[in-house]
Amino acid sequence: MIWDGSRLLPPPPPPVEVVRSHALQTLAEQARQTRAAVAGTDDPAKLAEYADKAALAPQIIAGTAPADAMAATREEALDLGLQDIPSGDTAEVQLARIWEQKAADLRAARNVINRIERTARAAIQAAQTADEVNTALADAQSQLKAMVASGGA
Repeated sequence: MIWDGSRLLPPPPPPVEVVRSHALQTLAEQARQTRAAVAGTDDPAKLAEYADKAALAPQIIAGTAPADAMAATREEALDLGLQDIPSGDTAEVQLARIWEQKAADLRAARNVINRIERTARAAIQAAQTADEVNTALADAQSQLKAMVASGGA
């Protein structure tokens, strides 16, 4: 409250630049958290493992992966309860197909999250008032929450 000499007045609203800066920081953090929630982790080592498996998957499916990679993948597949299908895919090929699908799903989700973030960033930067900034941020937060609720779809 501010005393104007005769009464207490509410403090002036923060300048739009302050609100905008805070909104952009909040947006970036929410986008990062959404990416991590959709991926199931934000651990760089785990994300690198996902990428390595997705890169190895075509070789496993083609049967051209190194023997140790094939054996490790088979062991993981069997541990997960996958089994060879007579006249069909081996357990390791099934797992490799799962890796490929997971990688494709994560890429698609990341693209949507990035689009939401870019659109919101543009709206926040174009906003003329603090209310417009807050509305743009709230819209983006709602979309990002929906991404998490849908599992990234």
